[in-house]
Amino acid sequence: MHTNDHFAVDNNGIITNNKQLDADNNNAYYEFVVTAKDRGEPAKTGTATVRVYTKNKNDEEPKFSQQVYTPNVDENAGPNTLVTTVVASDKDGDNVRFGFVGGGTSSGQFVIEEITGVIRLHNKPISLDRDKYELNVTAMDDGACCVNGDTTIHTSTAVVVVFITDVNDNKPIFKDCPTYFPKVEEGAPNGSPVIKVHATDEDKGVNGQVKYSIVQQPNQKGTKFTVDEETGEVSTNKVFDREGDDGKFVSVTVKATDQGEPSLEGVCSFTVEITDVNDNPPLFDRQNNGAQQLASESTVSIMLEDVNDEIPLFTEREQETVLEGEPIGTKVTQVNAIDKDGTFPNNQVYYYIVDSPRNEGKDFFEISMQTGEIFTKVVFDREKQGAYALEVEARDGAPSARPNSDNQPNSGVPDLMIEALLEFLPRFRTEVQARPVISSPADL
Repeated sequence: MHTNDHFAVDNNGIITNNKQLDADNNNAYYEFVVTAKDRGEPAKTGTATVRVYTKNKNDEEPKFSQQVYTPNVDENAGPNTLVTTVVASDKDGDNVRFGFVGGGTSSGQFVIEEITGVIRLHNKPISLDRDKYELNVTAMDDGACCVNGDTTIHTSTAVVVVFITDVNDNKPIFKDCPTYFPKVEEGAPNGSPVIKVHATDEDKGVNGQVKYSIVQQPNQKGTKFTVDEETGEVSTNKVFDREGDDGKFVSVTVKATDQGEPSLEGVCSFTVEITDVNDNPPLFDRQNNGAQQLASESTVSIMLEDVNDEIPLFTEREQETVLEGEPIGTKVTQVNAIDKDGTFPNNQVYYYIVDSPRNEGKDFFEISMQTGEIFTKVVFDREKQGAYALEVEARDGAPSARPNSDNQPNSGVPDLMIEALLEFLPRFRTEVQARPVISSPADL
């Protein structure tokens, strides 16, 4: 009796198997050499090559290329956005079809292609309001490998964890700005606390992290206040004199900037009252003849009220690009202007598209009056026109105090208007299709 790992042969030449044979791992057959030896002197030998073919059966389940897939998708992704592709194969050579656990090819806002394993967002409106989505996918064979293979169907599963990536599309907002009415005593030492401001940004991660700074007033050397960029704690940067040049009220503007790329910013303007302390002695006037002059004294407080004399100023010029073929309502950019008046509504800024024959982009874009966000009004074709110049205007919220203003709000003059050169990037018309997984040849 002679043996190898899988077969044994006895002295009668009968070959038997030592272990269960597997058609999937050995190219559907086993091959070995049998030697016959006589008893003569000297002994003679002969050899024969034996090939044992194995008959395949559907006994293997599909195997995914990995058990956990972790793709990333932007929070503002639109319909039909590609998420990932799952891959599975079957050693028996069966065809593999994909789906979600529980049956079907859709799960919430996600769909899977049954043949290719491509996972996309569905073709309806999208709202990705969670940090991640977990999908359980299945791979099922069809038993096409062998006779009666479809009587035993095998299924395996994998997990797809879709992480939602934050997009920096919200600017910091000082929600409590209208309630800020801080006071500080005249003569208080430099660095005295004034108020702690706070801005919130609805974005996540670094896009929602805010840092604070003081907006310096025009023609002002240095700033009268400082702010801690991390905490928002506002402090004095000088010793104030109520009876001197500082007066009773001092305006301050704080800016909050997020850490996104590009960064967005919001501002808050409020007035700090300088309170009086008894730091001036009474003074007597005497006539030349030495007789004391009798007099009474009265303190008159004069409150300086803000007038609407500042024009909204855009923080920067914009040049943006947008893909041709994007749907109507696609956000292009966001402009921002600051009005340096000290009180509401004098410093409230509203945004408009300039209604002028020379404004070539006025019929193709619209702007949010409150936020300055610019959106498309048409679907663009780069082959018809590759760029548009768009003029936008910022107006404040109250009648102007400037001469000859005709009781209209202040607005940006032409050399202050933002001219946004909107360029259109080409979009490939033919989408690259994911090819189905090619399974191994059917077992013989």
